[in-house]
Amino acid sequence: MILFIDKTLHYLRTILIPVVCLFGCIQKNGSVEKENDTSATITSYYENGQLESILTLKDPSKGIGVYKSFYVNGSLKSEVPYVNGGKEGWEEQYDSIGRKISKVHFSQNKQNGRAFWYSESGSLESASYWINDKQYGEVLFYFNGNVIQKYYVKDWGGKTFYISNYNRKGDLLSEEGFVFSPLIFIRERRNAIIEEHEYPSGNLIRLRGTDQEIGITVATPPKVKSKLYLIMKNNSSNIDTLEMSVENNTAVLKLNILKKGRHTSTLQGMDFKNES
Repeated sequence: MILFIDKTLHYLRTILIPVVCLFGCIQKNGSVEKENDTSATITSYYENGQLESILTLKDPSKGIGVYKSFYVNGSLKSEVPYVNGGKEGWEEQYDSIGRKISKVHFSQNKQNGRAFWYSESGSLESASYWINDKQYGEVLFYFNGNVIQKYYVKDWGGKTFYISNYNRKGDLLSEEGFVFSPLIFIRERRNAIIEEHEYPSGNLIRLRGTDQEIGITVATPPKVKSKLYLIMKNNSSNIDTLEMSVENNTAVLKLNILKKGRHTSTLQGMDFKNES
C-alpha cells in the first residue's frame, strides 16, 4: 500500500493507521491521502483499477467519517458512518444493480436497533431488532406489504419464543409458543433464485440450511404437526403453492415436476397450516 503523507508522522501512526487497518490496510492497490489536519481520504482499488472502497474522515482524531464500498462495476455496495473507528448509525447495502438489500442500525460497532431487509422489488421483506449483535424481540416477515409471519425472541440462546402465522392477505392463521428457531436460508440473498438443478420427476428433495441453497428449520411444540406452504414463482411465471411437511425439524418438499430438465423458482412468501 502506497502512503501519501506529510511530516506529521505521529498523526499517521496514532490516528490514520489504526483506522485504515479496520478496512484491510494491507492491500495491493490503495492509498491514504492526508488532506489537512481535520480531514483525510482512504481508498482501495480492485486489480483492474476500479474503486473498491473509500473512507472519508471528517475528523481523523476521533475516527469520524463515512465508509463506502463498491462493486467492480462501480455501483455502490454499502455505506455506513463511523465514529471512533467503529460503525455508528445506519448501514445500507445494495446489490450490483442498485437495489437496496438491507438497512441495519449500528452503535459502538455492534448491531443495535432495527434491521430491515428488502425484496428485489423494493418492498419490505423482514424487520427485526438487535442488541449487541444478538436478535431480540419481535421479528416480522412480509409478503406484498402484509405480515405473513412474526415471532418473538426472548432469549436468542434459549428456547422461549412465540410465533404467529398469517396468510398472504394478512389474516391470522395460528399462534404457537415454544417454537425453536424458525430459520430461512436462501443463499446470500432473500427472494433470489433458490433452486437451479435437474430433478427426476416427482422426487422428494430434502432442503437443509446451507449457504448454497434454501433450508427451512421449523421446530414446533410436542404433539403438533405442521405443514409449511411455500408460495413460489416458477420459470413459466406461474404462482404455485408447494406443500412441505416437517419431519425431524427438516422440511421435505415434493416437487410436482412433469418432466426432467432445469427448473428455476423464486420464493414469494410462505404460509403455515397447523394440524393437531
